[in-house]
Amino acid sequence: PIYLGWGRSMATIKNKPIKIGVADEVDEPGFDAGSRETGVLEMFDKRFTTHRSAYKFIKISTPTLETGNIWVALESSQFIFDFNVRCPLCDTLQLMQFYRGKDEAGEKHPGRIGWEGGLDADPKDIKFNKKAWYVCQHCQGHWDDHVRNKAVRLGTWIDREHGLTLDTCLEKFRPAVLGFHIPSWISYFVSLGEIAAAYIQAQGNKLKLQEFLNQYC
Repeated sequence: PIYLGWGRSMATIKNKPIKIGVADEVDEPGFDAGSRETGVLEMFDKRFTTHRSAYKFIKISTPTLETGNIWVALESSQFIFDFNVRCPLCDTLQLMQFYRGKDEAGEKHPGRIGWEGGLDADPKDIKFNKKAWYVCQHCQGHWDDHVRNKAVRLGTWIDREHGLTLDTCLEKFRPAVLGFHIPSWISYFVSLGEIAAAYIQAQGNKLKLQEFLNQYC
């Protein structure tokens, strides 16, 4: 059986014992404790009492703030994994990044994802005609969306702190809590042009910049 519940209805959260639970978009207002004594996620966790020896609690969300539910959950993980891709041109495993670093003024600028025209480019042209590319940090080869997708297919999950693959981590440590961070540029469903266009449109607009950081980065 599959049971459905929602954050604003505590009755739908606390009335069934379950073994596998998925809480989606946990940074949304419905998951806040509000005036309740117990938060939704805490109440959700109680549903696993019957299967406490073998259960899975999966939390998914677009992040909002560092104090939000998903970021707190990520930081409390025993291991945090990032997806590393493998360049089809030079066979080098690497973490895809939007920002190359900071300039002398401390401002971040794109480096790995590039496009002609810089911030003066037409974002619609960049997005709809897919005119952005990614630069391999090792061979400096340029990837279009097709090559990026191939690089993702050849990739693997790597632990941030120890550099372990997911399989090795599971076998060696058998951790109880794992976290995964997924930016948009490793997604087949998001073109590099869309990401570049969103960055161009975010310049000078704090709300759009926040949206870019949360929705894409």
